[in-house]
Amino acid sequence: MATKVLDSWALIALFNEEPAADIGQMPINIVDVTTFDLVRQAAVFRATKKLSYADCFAAALAKIRRAEFVTGDPEFKTMEGELKIGWLK
Repeated sequence: MATKVLDSWALIALFNEEPAADIGQMPINIVDVTTFDLVRQAAVFRATKKLSYADCFAAALAKIRRAEFVTGDPEFKTMEGELKIGWLK
């Protein structure tokens, strides 16, 4: 299975058993913020995009790992050129 990064929108859908919660069958791992590259990329996104700092970390992780970013949050429309986004509905 390809690596995917879930933002808070996707996780809340899962926890609230919303229609977008088809992600419930995925194996999910928690990733610690331990590398300078991740922190730096999140800071770049924070400085250049209108996203929360937490969302910037999720986007940075997806970019660094070349993973699909899974979200339903329309704020990430601005990231479509930088990330492969899997849109939940």
